[in-house]
Amino acid sequence: INMLNGTDAAPPQTNAAVMSPDSLVLPTTNTALGLKIKDQLLHGPNVIKPAPTAWTLISGRETPICLPTSNHQIPPVPSTFGLSAGVLSTKPADDIQTDFTAASLPKSKLAAFIEDKVREIIRAKSEDVEGVGETVTVREISCLKQATTPNDTIKANFKNVPNKVEYLSRSIMVFQRIDNIDLAIFSMYVQEYEADSSGPQRVYLAYLDSVEYFRPRSMRTDVYHEVVVSYFGWCKAHGFSQVHIWSCPPSRGNNFIFWGHPTSQKTPNRQRLQTWYQALLSRAVSQGIATNVHSLCDDFENYGKLKQDDQPTCPAILHGDYWLDEAARLWKQHEKRVVSNKLSSGRKSNQIIEDKSIDLACMLKSKIMSATSCVPFLTPVDPKKLGILDYFNVIKHPMDLGTVHDCLMKHRYDKLSDANKHIGLVFSNAMTYNPPGHPIHLAALKLQNQYNLELSKMCEKWQSELVGGRRADANGGVVIDFSDVSLKRNIMNIEVQPRKKKTPGQGGAGSRAVSPIMGASHPNDKLAAMAAAQMKSQEKKIEQKERETTDNNIRLLLSAPNPSTVSQLMMGQDYTHVDPSKKGKRGGGNGNKKAKKPEEPPLSLPIPSNVTLAAKSDKSRKSWLAVEVGKSLRKMRSEFFVISLKAVENLQTAQDAQNEMADVFKEYVKGVKGGPKQDVDLHSNPLVDMRHTFLELSQMRHLQFSTLRLAKFSSCILLYYLHRPTANSLAPCCDNCKNVITKTRWHCAQDLAEINLCVECYETLQKQNTKSVFTPFRITFNNNGAKRNSNTTSTSSSSTAG
Repeated sequence: INMLNGTDAAPPQTNAAVMSPDSLVLPTTNTALGLKIKDQLLHGPNVIKPAPTAWTLISGRETPICLPTSNHQIPPVPSTFGLSAGVLSTKPADDIQTDFTAASLPKSKLAAFIEDKVREIIRAKSEDVEGVGETVTVREISCLKQATTPNDTIKANFKNVPNKVEYLSRSIMVFQRIDNIDLAIFSMYVQEYEADSSGPQRVYLAYLDSVEYFRPRSMRTDVYHEVVVSYFGWCKAHGFSQVHIWSCPPSRGNNFIFWGHPTSQKTPNRQRLQTWYQALLSRAVSQGIATNVHSLCDDFENYGKLKQDDQPTCPAILHGDYWLDEAARLWKQHEKRVVSNKLSSGRKSNQIIEDKSIDLACMLKSKIMSATSCVPFLTPVDPKKLGILDYFNVIKHPMDLGTVHDCLMKHRYDKLSDANKHIGLVFSNAMTYNPPGHPIHLAALKLQNQYNLELSKMCEKWQSELVGGRRADANGGVVIDFSDVSLKRNIMNIEVQPRKKKTPGQGGAGSRAVSPIMGASHPNDKLAAMAAAQMKSQEKKIEQKERETTDNNIRLLLSAPNPSTVSQLMMGQDYTHVDPSKKGKRGGGNGNKKAKKPEEPPLSLPIPSNVTLAAKSDKSRKSWLAVEVGKSLRKMRSEFFVISLKAVENLQTAQDAQNEMADVFKEYVKGVKGGPKQDVDLHSNPLVDMRHTFLELSQMRHLQFSTLRLAKFSSCILLYYLHRPTANSLAPCCDNCKNVITKTRWHCAQDLAEINLCVECYETLQKQNTKSVFTPFRITFNNNGAKRNSNTTSTSSSSTAG
């Protein structure tokens, strides 16, 4: 004690059995020796040696302190060269020493730019606090090429749809050093698309998530905003012209990236999240990054102005975007409605609909697939499940009725003979593999005869209807071969004029006039030319008004970059979303009363009495699906942000403000070597390449962020696997057979014990009639992810089974 107090008095005599020379005595004073021993207890023996220092935050304090960095190195690898213990290196094994910190991860140019901007904003916001910026580290933990394939619904209802859309997926994570541990506090997944037929060079902010442990708390929003804004600035410097954001908050208890958020961290509602993004975009405008903001709903407004046979141009395709799923949902809903109408009421009185593909699908569904004996033919054959491993050796072209029905509903067959070929293949495969007398053989033979009978009845029905633009003879004199008949849909509208009194010189009352879908042509060429000229003049006025509106919006945005201005631009001319009490009205008034439908203004040019206009039919227009998707987007128009990064040309009043903001942007990205082509360092990590893979393994490994202590542990494990992406311990393994689990993991938690089984072991256990309850979890983890090259793609598509 006297030595610790700094006195020269001799230490008291003690028994060797009570205190050994190596025993450590806690300091009682703040002398130099006492502080050294205290630091040795807290931070290890490396504290008293000359070592680099780093800023860190201490729990319960808002200001950081400077402490020596911990040097937790990977143990020496016993092998000399090559791949060992999950580390790929061409150097001797003794030189492989990496501390598990965020700063030791590879630092890309993008991460360095974002990190510098974040530290600048921290120094600007906290001038009186030193060292806060140095506690923050930004790293790009994953960067790989991926691809998505548009589904058949998009290809059938839009033009200029690319067959395959490639993009660059990036994962960016922010760490802050708390208690000398790098804590993961913010993460986002972005997608970068090159220019294609569906849109310009664009960026999609796919997912974003954070936890509330950033210190000081008052700067948390500013730091998170700067991470996103600086990334947008990097993209603009490299030639990107658009940014797409879908402001969709997670449901309570759901997680986007981090599993298990603190209970004190509130889940933002839609309004709060939109306000957060509006403040973010106002920051981007003030730095000259964003030049205009509008809603994705505005891109769908012009589809309603297309002509009857004009197919809409495909909007920007983004993997996982809302409008793609909404279009597929609406199309599927439409198919169900068509089938229901076919089975019940039939065609409408004012339409002639030829859709033999739907007719055949309805017959197949109601007459063949509904039979009990047809159950084995509804889905593709699974040889492993049925125990017939030689099936594909005998059957070279497998087929099932469920696949045929889906193809008929999606109009994938051009001719009836193509559909008959696949249907016959289902029954012939069954009779080929199964010998005569087998139940499956007998069922296939019976169903084949039933199908031929029902098909002949359907052909007789088609015989009496409109086929190929002509009607069959009422006496049956016309015989048509249906083997090569087209299965494409054909819709014709019939306009029935109201019954009028018979007057001299007119025909009988109730006469019918059949007009094409586009409407009858005008008999008076001179009057038609005048009408066309007037319509063209109106279109020019509308274009001029839209140009003036755009000019005013940009001027307003650049002069007052604040959240309210961004919100006003997102609303556009849609007044019904500004004030809920004025729903259905363009002006003020009582919102409880229904607004009267405004009367259509009369045409300037009279339409002659002998001209009959075809009735409008939404489903007969080729743009009907795009219009319906636009209606769905309009209900949530404030959630879909489209940010323009390029300067708008041909402006009037806003040109000077735009030029001034261009100078501000040059200063913001000073030092960045921009250009349309950027040097991309592709690197893959199977743990974080996909956000759902990270969530799956976080649930399995209990990497939670619900408390600060658990967040520290999870961040340490995350950093370990970021440094060693091919570690064998990362892959999920079965507790029974010890093999790596793929596709599905069966999990059971009982009596404080957890069991994870593969599919084979679970099926074996189920045969023993166990009472344990297992829950299936999807596994998308690929242990070979770190070894994939830059040409590897992950394709997301909607394909037909079989």
